[in-house]
Amino acid sequence: MTELNKVKEAIRELFLLTRDGDGFTGDDWSIDYNLDLDSELFKELNSLHVEIELLTNAVKEKDFVTIKCALIMARLHALNLSNLFLNLFEDIEKIGWSDEYKLPNIPDDYQIPEIYNYPKK
Repeated sequence: MTELNKVKEAIRELFLLTRDGDGFTGDDWSIDYNLDLDSELFKELNSLHVEIELLTNAVKEKDFVTIKCALIMARLHALNLSNLFLNLFEDIEKIGWSDEYKLPNIPDDYQIPEIYNYPKK
């Protein structure tokens, strides 16, 4: 399970925390906050899988026109996946590092508290 929607919800909650409850509309953000990110991810991965299957079968048959069709569609789904993660990255970057949302700097010796059960690296 990916739980990308949790990232989306955490950004929305952090926005509200840093804006004293000022309403979050999702405007001026990269993610479509009305979209189910987990469903979108699985849909695009499944579609990419279908195109890869078509591609590998067409390569076995040396069917170059079908190969080109499969490549076009695989490229489209790969780009959709790339954009999904780029949008996540951009919103994480915006909430975490822009001057709009004043998050503290992390001290050099900071350790994540044990209560989070965060795996040590």
